[in-house]
Amino acid sequence: MRLTPGETTTATVKLTLGGKVSFTATDRVSGAAVGRVCPVFEVLGHGGLPDGYGDCTDGPGKATSGSVAAGTYEMYAAAPTGYGDQQAAARIKVMPGKTVTAPAVLLDKAGTITGVVTEAAGKPLSGINVAWSAWGDAGPAWDTDTNAQGRYTITGLDPYAWPLLFSGAGYPQQWSGHGGNCFRAETVTVRPSGTTTYDLTPVAGSTLTGAVTAPAGATWRIHAFNAATGDQMGTFDSYNAGPGGTKKPNLTLG
Repeated sequence: MRLTPGETTTATVKLTLGGKVSFTATDRVSGAAVGRVCPVFEVLGHGGLPDGYGDCTDGPGKATSGSVAAGTYEMYAAAPTGYGDQQAAARIKVMPGKTVTAPAVLLDKAGTITGVVTEAAGKPLSGINVAWSAWGDAGPAWDTDTNAQGRYTITGLDPYAWPLLFSGAGYPQQWSGHGGNCFRAETVTVRPSGTTTYDLTPVAGSTLTGAVTAPAGATWRIHAFNAATGDQMGTFDSYNAGPGGTKKPNLTLG
């Protein structure tokens, strides 16, 4: 669409009919309904979870989403305090004008992962971001940072095997096991109401350099995605480049 200075341009947007998803959430052991369980729908291979959600279950543990574009999704359930977060194994196919029923969300008591991140010489690394989801466009979410002693703690995790994403202090984003592919990451198994320890010494990455040509004052951002998983693994933007783009794009990747 081309805009003309001082004139109003009319645009016609064709919308397609979406569908909805209904689901229930219960305690796996007692079968009791669980309220305030909120769904997040992700396109397969998109990578990363957003940092917001809605359409949560009511007191009887039932909910129906708002309209979702037709397609196939994975559903992630963000659970209230005391429960872990359960990912539905089945794929959910949303069809225009219809409400489909997702597999029941069965919630277990939450577990915890804790550990220490250190450099090769053994010195603790503070301010390392540790997340159990790939980054979104706005940066890390579903995460925590290591403290002055290099220790991190993530609570509220469902009892299964989790990959963790580490980044910061000059090190590239890397999954547990030091790789850039979450499907091949070393996973950390969480126990219901228990604590699992996972320590890491991050490794250096490789550097991708280049140049960006843009009008003066323009804002821009470069993302590097893992081709297999869709996860964002590096970013560089006009803010990092500094005034006049004095710093060339320089992505450090795992």
